[in-house]
Amino acid sequence: PNIFTYTTVIDAHSKVGNVDKVQTLLNEMYQLYHETGDEALKPGVRAFNGYLVALSKCGRTSEAEDVLSQMEDLYESGELEQPSVISYSTVLDGFARSKEEGAAARAEAILRRMIEKKEDGGGVSPNAVSYNSVIHAHIKSGDVDA
Repeated sequence: PNIFTYTTVIDAHSKVGNVDKVQTLLNEMYQLYHETGDEALKPGVRAFNGYLVALSKCGRTSEAEDVLSQMEDLYESGELEQPSVISYSTVLDGFARSKEEGAAARAEAILRRMIEKKEDGGGVSPNAVSYNSVIHAHIKSGDVDA
């Protein structure tokens, strides 16, 4: 198997919210990559995005936020390519759908982090999905004045 094979299977499991299987596959990729040094097994942003989709789909937004932070750290250390607008928007959409207390504020904080990183010369620009997810999170929370 290679990154394409793993990512395809991760994508399929993420769409049905099978978080445990996605996590197992991602861990397996990392283990094989570290054991063999084979770049074709190194998990990329697309594999991580599958994990974010699965977590968000299952309402595990805090975990998705943690994974996004790990992705940012891995990017800063040079171990992963830059998280994409899809990475951020997936987590933002999870917060927009969340019933967690403070979900809107957390979504807005992620959006502001995206903007700051872009203004500092790195990061990715938020798109319409990013902004709409934060707006939706505020509407759902009843905090429309935010």
